[in-house]
Amino acid sequence: MSAYTNNSDTILICYLGYLDKKIALKDFIERKSSQITLTPSNTVINEVVIKDYLSRGISISKESDNILLSPRKMIVNSGITPTDVLNIVGQLPGVNNLNESVSNIHIHGGTPDQNLILWEDITLYSTGHFFGILSSFNSGSVENISVSKDFFKSEYGGRSSGVVNMKGVNNIPKKTKASIGANLLHADFLLEVPITNRAAVFVSGCRSFYDVANNMSFKNLSKRVFQDSQIAESDNDILQKDIDVNYYNFASKILFKGNDYNFSASAYKSTDYHNFVVHERYNGNIFIEDDDINVDNYGFNTMLNYNQLGLIKGKISYSLSKHYSNSTFDTSIKSDPFFYKNQYENGVSDRTFLTVNTIDINSSNNLRFGYELKNIDIDYDIKYLSNYEYYNGEDKKDEQQKHHSVFLEYNTKLGKKVDLTSGFRYTFKNKTTPNFFEPRLLFSADLFNSITFKIRAGLYKQYLNQIIEINDRNLTERIWKFVDNNNSNLLLTKSFSSGLQYSKYGFQIEFDAYYKKSTDINIYSFHFIQQESTNLIKMANSRTKGFDILFKKNIGLFNLWSCYTYSVTDLFLNEGKYNEEIIPAPHDQRHKLDVTLQFKKNNLELSGSWQYNSGKPYTKVDKIIEEETEDYIYYFMGYTQVNDSRFPDFHSLNFSAMYNIKLSKKLNTKIGLSVLNITNRNNQYSTRNFITFDKNDNPKIIDNQTFLMNRFFNISVRLLWN
Repeated sequence: MSAYTNNSDTILICYLGYLDKKIALKDFIERKSSQITLTPSNTVINEVVIKDYLSRGISISKESDNILLSPRKMIVNSGITPTDVLNIVGQLPGVNNLNESVSNIHIHGGTPDQNLILWEDITLYSTGHFFGILSSFNSGSVENISVSKDFFKSEYGGRSSGVVNMKGVNNIPKKTKASIGANLLHADFLLEVPITNRAAVFVSGCRSFYDVANNMSFKNLSKRVFQDSQIAESDNDILQKDIDVNYYNFASKILFKGNDYNFSASAYKSTDYHNFVVHERYNGNIFIEDDDINVDNYGFNTMLNYNQLGLIKGKISYSLSKHYSNSTFDTSIKSDPFFYKNQYENGVSDRTFLTVNTIDINSSNNLRFGYELKNIDIDYDIKYLSNYEYYNGEDKKDEQQKHHSVFLEYNTKLGKKVDLTSGFRYTFKNKTTPNFFEPRLLFSADLFNSITFKIRAGLYKQYLNQIIEINDRNLTERIWKFVDNNNSNLLLTKSFSSGLQYSKYGFQIEFDAYYKKSTDINIYSFHFIQQESTNLIKMANSRTKGFDILFKKNIGLFNLWSCYTYSVTDLFLNEGKYNEEIIPAPHDQRHKLDVTLQFKKNNLELSGSWQYNSGKPYTKVDKIIEEETEDYIYYFMGYTQVNDSRFPDFHSLNFSAMYNIKLSKKLNTKIGLSVLNITNRNNQYSTRNFITFDKNDNPKIIDNQTFLMNRFFNISVRLLWN
């Protein structure tokens, strides 16, 4: 027999639910026993109640109520870059992204800092490039995304609104795969290399090339981001304008799969640098503005997944995450003593140890329990500096907290139609925070054929957050800090939602109503200096009431879906006291409507969307206040009540296309096109005001309006080897 075989020939044996096994053909022929044993795979597949929830590659888990996204399987989506892994998250029902940011998302009235964002169990404190316009994780580093709204599993703590859990590739590839891609903004790559049939290495990365090819798309994106740095450019004589932009990210993972365990080690790094300098002449004076922003993030994780005799399965994980941001905004007048500076500096160090275990009692009941130790260091420094004494203020702090938490969760299926998950999380007190208990509940029942009724409820506490800036310019990373605990308070959120889902014959309707109240939120505004003192930060409570309606229908090769959200989010200052004040939250968005039409045939994918949004609230300048001293006359702006005005409603028509071309047996290419805001509509997003002087030296207010993206084109090309 050996005369007809090659010593390198092998037999590959595959079966669903088991690891692949390779046997040398020579050994197979000479073996005495005909029995071949395969090793069970540790892959856990959650029960799914709705497949293709919005589009191909999106589904819902009945057990956890998670929305599950598989970016590599999804149809191209409308956006700046069609393959952005977080772009689709912002279009889910109940999720808003007010400023076209793919990472700065609001879930049912919560703020972005109330969302727990994870990649390979690493907590992320910043997830966007170019101020959140682009995701800092490319499609190569993410295979699956799980999104939780209102209810999330007890193992997740420290956040109070939602969970976005991103996972890298978790299967050993049969052969080496690689891809490189580029668009008008950056280039990226992906490499998957099997070391053996049980081990593999995954590497991906992305880098901008603004410094190499400053094309029109980059200029338009820079204009969108830095427009707030210009003082009435149309009226002034611009002498000099310099823009420097650079960002990159890198992610890697080593995976080993054994008989009863999997081991992985993952790492990532993300860096952004932006600088904008403008020199302009106005009324004989030369104004100099300098925006300088640095953001740096990196993380590391080691994880062991195990399955002991089929009775208990779980994981042990250790992760390190570090975040640093520094933003400085300077305004000065050449040959004049005037200067004005805003400076924000923030650092976060997060070390987390986590163990989670699951016992399958029987086919209808399982128990989940575990322990988490989280050690967090945070320092921040916020400064307002000026030679006008009235404009000076500072808030600075350096703190550390250690949290021990245990959690327990029980899932039971009552017959074939009812699913109940109940659990709690308990965090022990430390030097700065008290004990706190977080119960949560998910109830799901199939009332009639194809109709599901759900109730979600939870009490969530959060010991750190980002400061909500009332007059947010969106040109800084928001500051992370521990929740003010002068009275041992924590950010407490009470959440309740209920809804119905109907799905049959490619037709789907969903209705969800929700109520959420949060206490002890940090809010920050320059306006507070003018109201009371130099204290820049206040405490507030928030309340959100709203509902979502989703409609979806598959029509042949077309997929049509539409989602409408009505939501009211208010902030309560001094709630319950005689001087209580209620103001709209900066992210309060009353109406949001998304309509998307997708088409796929053979190698062609098309996607078009129309998005309508209510204008966000803002504080209006209504007068100039004059203050005279012995040496100078100072002028400063007077404001109306905080957030008592709104910007106009805005809408945008977007389009994306992707075409796959097979060049050879092992080489494919994908060519993509995206157009944002096809009609080139001017959608005002914010405003910033300045005092300047006319030819007679009379003070006047300049209203510098900021707009969302004008018409934006992007082209992408990707080569794939497999």
